[in-house]
Amino acid sequence: LSSQVFSRIDTKLRRNSISLLRKHLQHHKSTIVGLYFLLVLITSVNYLVTYHAREIDVDRITELQAQYGGLASLTSTSHYNYNTSLFLNRKPEIVVVGTSRALQFRQWMFNRKFSNFGGMSANPSTIFTIFDTVFTQHRPKYVILTLDYWAHFTNRNVSAVETLRPFDYSASTQEGGVNRLLLPLRMIYDGNLDFTKYISLALGLDKTSYNGLPLYGINAVINHHGFAEDGSLSYLGSFLDSHLPLDAAERFKGAPIGENGLPKVN
Repeated sequence: LSSQVFSRIDTKLRRNSISLLRKHLQHHKSTIVGLYFLLVLITSVNYLVTYHAREIDVDRITELQAQYGGLASLTSTSHYNYNTSLFLNRKPEIVVVGTSRALQFRQWMFNRKFSNFGGMSANPSTIFTIFDTVFTQHRPKYVILTLDYWAHFTNRNVSAVETLRPFDYSASTQEGGVNRLLLPLRMIYDGNLDFTKYISLALGLDKTSYNGLPLYGINAVINHHGFAEDGSLSYLGSFLDSHLPLDAAERFKGAPIGENGLPKVN
């Protein structure tokens, strides 16, 4: 008998709760609908921003760069994942690995296919992840290592995670899906994208090329710098200069000579 009574009470409570919920929803119907359409509007505008800035799938970006060149600076993808995709797409014979100082090595300096994997290792131990994960998929013939001298200090603090092999870069700052749609708002919040530029990108008013060179990613479009198709870090002036069909001797010809007797090159 008691179980039947509790069952009836439970059923009545459920009905009352559902009825109360319906009343609340009906009362706040206009607010809920307004919030829904606001969410749809913001999501749509964010999608247009990422679409017009070509902040798209990293493998598609590296394919486009292989065909048309240009600069890529993707906020929605980690530098490691971008570099890996670019390297595996190019399948170079020569690769440079090291700190950000390695990023100035460029294809014009070599007569074989080259790729830059710089900017990935603040210390020697983290270089192992590239050898263990990326170079097992494509083995280059020559590897240039650039090492910063302070990485070898005996008193340098090494965290436990840095000693792992392989060191896991792949999880760092990897975005996609819904997170990619939230990216423009996060950039506005961080002060990296002003609202005027946000609206301009959404309307497709910003150029996604510079002097005919394609730009990929929000950072590349608004800041006019990024990574070239060989993986080197390029600002547009030096990027255009490095694409001139000149060898090193011709590039230095006519350059002003510094006090050390060497050409002064910006």
